[in-house]
Amino acid sequence: MAWGRPVHKQALADYFGPFLKPNLNDCRTCHLAGSGMTPPKPHNPFGARLAAVGRELRKAGKGTTIADRLEVIADEDSDGDGVPNLLELLSGHQPGDPQDRPNPAEIAEARQNLARLLQARGPYPWKPFDRVVRPPVPVVHNIAWVRNPIDAFIAARHEEVGLRPRPEAPRAVLLRRVYLDLIGLSPTPD
Repeated sequence: MAWGRPVHKQALADYFGPFLKPNLNDCRTCHLAGSGMTPPKPHNPFGARLAAVGRELRKAGKGTTIADRLEVIADEDSDGDGVPNLLELLSGHQPGDPQDRPNPAEIAEARQNLARLLQARGPYPWKPFDRVVRPPVPVVHNIAWVRNPIDAFIAARHEEVGLRPRPEAPRAVLLRRVYLDLIGLSPTPD
C-alpha cells in the first residue's frame, strides 16, 4: 500500500507502547474494514474524529501529531457504544466499530492499563521535534538580586516558596570555593 500512512500506525504504537494490542496496529483502527484498496480509504467514526481534530488543531496553530489528537478525543465515544475511545483501545477493541464493544471485565482491565499507561508516559511528554520556545523572563520584586535572566527565574521560585536571598559571599569565601572546585582540597593559609 504505497498510499498508506505507516507513520500514523507507528505513532499509535509509540503512544501506547506495550499497552496496544497487536490487532489494533492496523489500518482498520481508523479506516472502514473492507473499503477496498483504492486510496483514500474512508474513515470509520474514530478515524473521522481523529482527522477532524487534526484539522481543528492545525487551524488553532497547535500540534497535530496522533498523540496530540488522541489526548483530545480520549474521553469521547466516537462510535456511540458507550465506552470512551481510550478504554476501547486499551481493551483491544476497535473504537470506530459500535458492534465491537468490550465487556465489563475488559473495561476494568483497561482502566488498570490506563493507570499504568499514564504512569509510563510520565508528566513530561517527549517531543523532540517541537520548536523550542524561550520562556518569558519572570518579573520579581527583589530586582537588586537579579543580574541576568537565570537569576530572575531563581528569584521568582524563591519568592514562590517564601525564601529570601542570602547576601553575596565575601571574596575570600568565593576564592575558597574556586580552590576547592579546582584542587579538591581546602586552601592552605599561604
